[in-house]
Amino acid sequence: MFGRWVVFFIACAGAFVAQQSLEAKISQHSQAHIKQRHWFKASSGPNTSHFNKSMTMKKLDSIATKTIKQGSVRPSSHGQGRKTHQYRFNKPIGTDTKGQKAYALRVVTDKNNNVITAFPVR
Repeated sequence: MFGRWVVFFIACAGAFVAQQSLEAKISQHSQAHIKQRHWFKASSGPNTSHFNKSMTMKKLDSIATKTIKQGSVRPSSHGQGRKTHQYRFNKPIGTDTKGQKAYALRVVTDKNNNVITAFPVR
């Protein structure tokens, strides 16, 4: 009798762990990079996308998690187990490299879903 419950518990615990690993984890280092390069009015030079003025780190964490959970994913061109996730939102989240409204978020993660960078794309 207990055998079935143990198997059920292990299966549920495994699903919980798998679900937890999909949460975006943005380190202080990555936050600094994102703010310096992609935050609203960041002076990061040409060919850089920027978030809307209303973006906060809390909101970015939320949309990055949604992007990782529900967006498309492919191996990153940088290798090293990195992945590129992308999700399109209904409202613009920033501007692309040409100053056009950007509706999608691109998140680059390492093999453990630690966020390396995140930025708006068209």
